[in-house]
Amino acid sequence: MEHPSPQPEASITAVPVLTAEWARTLALEAGFAEAGVVALPYLKEARDAARFEEWLGAGRAGTMRYLSRRAENGQLLRARVAVSFRWAKSAIVCLAGYHAAQPRSTDAAAEDAGWIARYAWSGRRDAAGTLHPSDYHKVLRKRVRALEARLHKQFGSFEARGFVDTGPVVERSLATAAGLGWIGKNTCLIHPKLGSYGFLAVLLTSLEVDNLGAPGPALGTWETSDPNQARSSPAPSPAPLVPDRCGSCRRCLDACPTGALTAPYRMDARRCIAYLTIEHRGPIGENLREGMGRQILGCDICQDVCPWNRRAPIAADPTGESRARCSRPAR
Repeated sequence: MEHPSPQPEASITAVPVLTAEWARTLALEAGFAEAGVVALPYLKEARDAARFEEWLGAGRAGTMRYLSRRAENGQLLRARVAVSFRWAKSAIVCLAGYHAAQPRSTDAAAEDAGWIARYAWSGRRDAAGTLHPSDYHKVLRKRVRALEARLHKQFGSFEARGFVDTGPVVERSLATAAGLGWIGKNTCLIHPKLGSYGFLAVLLTSLEVDNLGAPGPALGTWETSDPNQARSSPAPSPAPLVPDRCGSCRRCLDACPTGALTAPYRMDARRCIAYLTIEHRGPIGENLREGMGRQILGCDICQDVCPWNRRAPIAADPTGESRARCSRPAR
């Protein structure tokens, strides 16, 4: 009796996937202080998108109309990563600290002294040793590009987009989902060791993510019988979230001189000194001027009173050396 020939088994193609440990290692090598990874869409994305839309709908964004831009289908561009980047499967969120060993905005000061927010103090030295102001956008973009280049060297071709405060993403939401900290009552991201004095940079990629939340081999593989089809296996486990550790503290709310923190975790940008002195175009309401005090560019008050920043280390960043005296940059 003649038996039928066995059918060839479906070929298995190993699709490279990124691990959290590997992404963090590359980010630190690129010059960042900390980094995390989150698979997209992340677990709490719908909740965060609803909160963002509610905040905008209540008018709390003031004149920052770019935050309200919508896609052709009516969806807010910044509410969900997939609205603008359907190909994105992961986000690497990187943090660079800017905590400096300088006076706080809440310290006593001369009557004629103005305050420039700590984030704008950074500088770089030229060949002669002279310290010049530096733009953190440019500095961090170089690091994001370096991180992307390392990933391409390891994984080959994939889609990616990097942002430093300029892309249609809500960085803080992605940072919490990636396990970099929690959103404090002052609405800032608070890292349990580095505090809240930090810049965020995001690299979106089309790479799959595996082994989130646990150290593992630098590279993993995801098995699929057809590399041309989307993976249908269960999504990777989410990164471990950092619990909210603000507790009963309300120092930031009590310290805000213009009442911008209307309740714990609720910010009305229209009353925020940082918004009024940087983002806002037009006259500042007379009812807010007295509370602004000596703040002329940005505001650090709600961060300077935060206990988590009292414990945070001074940032050791060679391209972010703090300048003892600052002049207000051109708007």
